[in-house]
Amino acid sequence: METVLKHLLPAGFDAEGIVGPLKADAARWLVSTVLRKMAANDVDSRGYASLSSTILERVMGHGYAGIVRTLIAEDVLERSPYREGKSFGYRLTTQYLTQRPRQVHVTNPVLLDRIRKEHERTDAEQAARRKPIHDALDVAQYGVTITPEARGAVELLPEKSRLCQRVHVDRLERQDLPLTISTTGRVFNGLSGVKSDLRSHVRLNGEPIGCVDISNSQPAILGNLLSFGVPYQRGKRCSNIKIPRLFSPPAPSLPLSLPSASSSSASPSSFSELASSGCLYEELASLCSRDRNSVKKRFLVDVLAKKGKYPSEVERAFRQKFPAVWEMIQQINSESHCNLIRLLQRAEAWLVIEQVSPRLVDRVPIVTLHDAVFSRLQDLGVVEEAFAEALGRVGWKLSLKREINVADAVQRTDGSRT
Repeated sequence: METVLKHLLPAGFDAEGIVGPLKADAARWLVSTVLRKMAANDVDSRGYASLSSTILERVMGHGYAGIVRTLIAEDVLERSPYREGKSFGYRLTTQYLTQRPRQVHVTNPVLLDRIRKEHERTDAEQAARRKPIHDALDVAQYGVTITPEARGAVELLPEKSRLCQRVHVDRLERQDLPLTISTTGRVFNGLSGVKSDLRSHVRLNGEPIGCVDISNSQPAILGNLLSFGVPYQRGKRCSNIKIPRLFSPPAPSLPLSLPSASSSSASPSSFSELASSGCLYEELASLCSRDRNSVKKRFLVDVLAKKGKYPSEVERAFRQKFPAVWEMIQQINSESHCNLIRLLQRAEAWLVIEQVSPRLVDRVPIVTLHDAVFSRLQDLGVVEEAFAEALGRVGWKLSLKREINVADAVQRTDGSRT
């Protein structure tokens, strides 16, 4: 975690002019925190960074609500609609997203002390989650650098992306590379949030990078959990797929007694085979007459983690194609729409961080990104071997693909089913 006590702000943000000198430092902290979360892509599907009122009051003091209201009224921040029992989400408004980042020292001594205490608290949480593999990955990521040409490439990105990508370029140039671990085990590092358009400018130990990742990662993992279960103790498999033994609790179980399907093409096993082959998004795209990238985004939001009863073309196509699996997803998410997506993120992190990465860290330079492992181009074969070994041990069947980042082009090649 970054411990330098500086605010990270859009260059045009005038805190004193908006909230006055007495509240300016607290306003800077809030805007800085939202920007850091946005840059790390630690946001929901609509781009909001979650911040609990408890944390806001702990750092900003009892008057935090008035500062928040002023920043919203002055078009600095947008806040997500209220959800009972959930923290509000915040994001910067469009006017700031084209600006350059700047750092400003924390000046208020009371706020400075509160920020330090908050860092101590979050550092303790991180220490509780951290394992030796995280230490090894943290060391390895300092081989990541970025070329000077990246600054020019940022200016060619869509305007709303520029502020956060400038933050990443600055951090990589300064070698300010935090590594944090989420409650689901996901690792956020110096590469997290860097858009694919800039990866051709990223270097690992001075050389261009490529990656091996999982096709249709989360639905493919779901398909494997349904079909193959999860290795339990001493090679046994559990009658229900109970995640806490392998991943961090709390987590739901996936019931194997699924509703019956009317045809073999709609059966859970059919879903598992299609998802594991890496072709699910293409199949749904053909049913919806939409492009693959759009289907992928909507599938994650509208099928795996849908909140509310709004209409969705992608969900309708999936429900018609795989009614039994759709009903099972509703059961898992009946208490919270985040249940399944968190379970799958936990499974994904367990596979990549705890199974694949230990097979690589002492052999070749790597850096992880959720469902992918990045390496130098000449090491991609070694990475594929590590995935194959890990998948063989777990008993899952997943399709892998390579992404090669060279010059300003991206070449993708699909691997065979593993």
